[in-house]
Amino acid sequence: LARAQALFPAVRVLFTLRNPLTRLVSAYLFALKVNAWFRNPGHHSVPDGCLYLPFNDWLQGRLTVDGHDDRFDFMANLRIAIGRLGIDNVGVFLFEDMVRDPASYLQRMADFLGIDRREAAGLPLDHFMPAITLGQYRWLQQLQSDESSLRHCLEGGRATIRSGFEKAGTADPARARITLDDEAVALITARSRDDHRWLAETFDLDLAAHGYPVD
Repeated sequence: LARAQALFPAVRVLFTLRNPLTRLVSAYLFALKVNAWFRNPGHHSVPDGCLYLPFNDWLQGRLTVDGHDDRFDFMANLRIAIGRLGIDNVGVFLFEDMVRDPASYLQRMADFLGIDRREAAGLPLDHFMPAITLGQYRWLQQLQSDESSLRHCLEGGRATIRSGFEKAGTADPARARITLDDEAVALITARSRDDHRWLAETFDLDLAAHGYPVD
């Protein structure tokens, strides 16, 4: 940010937030997929020698990179940007608004950046990372519970795991979904509620309308 500001004094920064009750489920499923697909190294949030762990274990684990917990430290970079650039040069936009009305979302973003709305109108909002399927999720679940099969897969390396993962995806191509239990909801709410309240007040965001934990 310091270098960017030195080159472009009027630099502005955009942040897109997502309700953690859905974002963390998505991040968990993404971590499982990346861990299986790009094994060695796997995803940093999945323990070594592991291809599957339940959502609550993943959520409560000590899964950090250089002391940064990317499940909950979503405010760190935002506060750094505000301190460096000033609050008027930091824009906060909501993922849920993008899903609901992409055109309006991009127009508001263009207005914040001070560019012609027509420049933003043609931007694609395609989804380039297919979600993990139910078949793949269940395959990882079953593999983790079978010590012999898990050892065989891990010893076979990335090619063996990737092959099994691909086959499982065609067995049941429906998108995998996770339902949060009360324990997970309580933990996520406790870790994010105060930050959401501050964001709602500071940036005039109606986070409650999108189900963000604020109470």
